[in-house]
Amino acid sequence: MKQRKSTEDYLKIIYILSKSQEVHACLIAQELKLSRPTVSVTLKRLAKEGYLQIDQANVIRLTEKGLETAKYTYDRHKALQDFLISLGVKEETASHDACEMEHGLGSESYAALKRLVARQRLSGDEQSMD
Repeated sequence: MKQRKSTEDYLKIIYILSKSQEVHACLIAQELKLSRPTVSVTLKRLAKEGYLQIDQANVIRLTEKGLETAKYTYDRHKALQDFLISLGVKEETASHDACEMEHGLGSESYAALKRLVARQRLSGDEQSMD
């Protein structure tokens, strides 16, 4: 579980960062609050496992396998965060808690949570139209 959580956290951060900039190990270290040597070791492992590629300029890019895992992890995070916010949890707390919860959430529970959040959004949209 620890390795899966670590892998998912790295891939999610790379995915988020890559939306707005080139991703380098120093950015990942900063986001995850880890040392650069720790990040370098993990990035080498993830590259060896086929999740990412590091080019000659040390730019990190997700492979198709890495992108799939990153998107799935990010989507779980967003669904959990949105759900917690809908319960009245502050956004910062919801984001932190969602990060902890996203790794243990099974596919059946995730599907049910997505349906619930979608229903909440739909009913909220209907109320805002009144």
